[in-house]
Amino acid sequence: MSSLSSKSGSLKERMKHLLSTGDKADVQFLVGEGEGKELFRAHKVIIGSSDVFKAMIDFDSKSERTENVPIEIPDISANAFKVMLSFIYAEDLSELDGDNAMDVFYAAKKYNIASLIDHSRKKIPMPNHHTVFLLYAQARLFDLEDLTKNCMAYIEKNGKALFESEQFFQVDQNLLCEILDKLINTSELDIWEAAFRWADEKCRENAIECTGENCRTVLGPALFKIRFPLMTKEDFLKIPSGLLTMEEMLGIYQFHCHPPNSPGAFPLKFSGQERICDRNEGTLLLDIEKFSEFARENFGSERSSETMHIKGLPWKILAQIKNENDFAFFLCHTASEEDPNWSCKCSATFRIVSQKNGAKDYTWKFIDHIFNNKSSLLAFPILFSLERLMDPSKGLHNEDKVTLAIDITEVEKFDTNPNISNGTIVMEIDKLSEFAREICGSERSSKNEVSIGGFPWKINAKIKGDKSKKCVGFYLKCVAPTKNVNWSLQCSATFRLVSQKNSKRDLIGNFNDRIFNSKITERGFDKFITFSKLMNPNRGFYEEEADKVTLAIEVFVEEPKMDKFISDPNNSTGKIVLEIGEFSEFEQEIYKSERSSETVLIGGLPWKILAKIKDGGYVVHKYLCLYLRCVAPMEDENWSCKFSANIRIVSQESGTKDLKRKLNEKQLNSKTNSWELFAFPFGGYTNPNVYFNEFYNRKKDSLTVAVEVILARKIVEFI
Repeated sequence: MSSLSSKSGSLKERMKHLLSTGDKADVQFLVGEGEGKELFRAHKVIIGSSDVFKAMIDFDSKSERTENVPIEIPDISANAFKVMLSFIYAEDLSELDGDNAMDVFYAAKKYNIASLIDHSRKKIPMPNHHTVFLLYAQARLFDLEDLTKNCMAYIEKNGKALFESEQFFQVDQNLLCEILDKLINTSELDIWEAAFRWADEKCRENAIECTGENCRTVLGPALFKIRFPLMTKEDFLKIPSGLLTMEEMLGIYQFHCHPPNSPGAFPLKFSGQERICDRNEGTLLLDIEKFSEFARENFGSERSSETMHIKGLPWKILAQIKNENDFAFFLCHTASEEDPNWSCKCSATFRIVSQKNGAKDYTWKFIDHIFNNKSSLLAFPILFSLERLMDPSKGLHNEDKVTLAIDITEVEKFDTNPNISNGTIVMEIDKLSEFAREICGSERSSKNEVSIGGFPWKINAKIKGDKSKKCVGFYLKCVAPTKNVNWSLQCSATFRLVSQKNSKRDLIGNFNDRIFNSKITERGFDKFITFSKLMNPNRGFYEEEADKVTLAIEVFVEEPKMDKFISDPNNSTGKIVLEIGEFSEFEQEIYKSERSSETVLIGGLPWKILAKIKDGGYVVHKYLCLYLRCVAPMEDENWSCKFSANIRIVSQESGTKDLKRKLNEKQLNSKTNSWELFAFPFGGYTNPNVYFNEFYNRKKDSLTVAVEVILARKIVEFI
């Protein structure tokens, strides 16, 4: 028997030695089946850390079982049991790999060893041609959603070859039913042929002739997962006689000859619904006929397109009358309300389609917009004047019809809500001693990106300094899409260099309210740490046996963007001009009359100047009030922005200066979306010309206001 000196080896090594020798073992297990059986000796006090093992041992101790008789475990392989014992004794995972991960996962689930469940799940390999059906069956058994999706995606992609493989013929009827039901990118003829090959093989195994009647018998409920009504008439004629009853065939013929919803003598026993296509892009179209009638309808009247499925998700266009003069349209995600945490992102190009040959569509593009249960609408950013839309010179209205289109691309579904505004990223730097010997500038990154606030994040570790003082810096990096050069956000973060000793504290540093954008994607821990200090065992950060350190960063995105198509906050300016024509008539109008400029997009938000007549009281009959308004979408209840502005009322007389005013760092939001620029008294006992002599253009009967907007920061809060 081998021995281990008390002066040598760590606690883990001594525990491994105890397991391998079986010294003082007081329980035995006979594991596996047939020739693969193997005897294991263990210690009750150690394996009793599993509540299942403890219950098993307690039961055996109360029974009349002879002490030397081993406990039989036929449903676990010897290899998986060995890996499990190694983990229980010494947290040793050296023999856990892709080949045995699923068996170990089963063992860990059976004996309720939570840490091993997580470790083995991560080691389960991606499906391949030989393993996909077995992995699918096991994923269903253990309710592994991610693995189930991966297997189904692999089957969908490689169906032609897989449906002719021996592995496919070995699946059971229940699994066949599920696969046939979930296929979405495969033609119905290919699905039928796959099912027929499976049935043919089962008939051969049972030594029966492959007739239509026998195929129907072996397929059982799987037959009704085939959507025969979706086949062409030519393909349907290839179905062998006897497979379907006369009533079933008449129901399918009736489906082809009459609308699906019309009553018929023969009920349809097979689904006639199209399989949802998993395409990644598509174009929605909405033709609004009799548009002039639609324009006269009440506020809130709507038209919508047919629903289209892209990436398995339902989308449609929604057009709406917003007030007496304006029209808006939206991209609408019509997901079920059953899942409160659904979310996805996509890029979309809105188009009001030109009706003139050679003329361009009126377009606006959004990149990586996020949809979820709180924000299922994306609005075209400008409210269109109905009068302008129907103006023949614009070319957008023809034969009393307006056509709207939205091109959807790059749809991505999230398993969890990516707009959660806080989260933690963890990075383990393995083989730290090797990393320490690398040159300045070398770096390591965390393996997986973590979505926080709708943006992907990771940790970078970089080597700094020279040989004498080589150190490492830790950085938080926002991995935002490179094709969207205008994204920005603000976040806070807490860095933790995790202590490996209970007696030692983590090394903590943080920053608050830092801006990330396309030019600043990375921000670091406020200290560089030399490798000599980092790897000093007395400091407690370095796990010597594993040769690694662990870093965690808690990220709080204070302003997650629901819409990342925004202007760079460092370079967002624009000019708005309002010329109040027929000013003398406007002056005579009643209180609350108003004029407004065209809408101008600045910093990704729509802006306009508003002129209003307001009551001035007894001495002054009226005031002319000028406002700057941000016309943000009504659907977004939480928007806000900071801006500065230079305002000019343009002088009409040479030698006279414009009337100017400057606003600095003002804020607008969904509750206060206008800022007063000027208020001029006119009418009553005052001379109406006193205030406007220099600025009133008598020839044109107009007053001109110009505003230069400097958008400091757009904020879209997610609540």
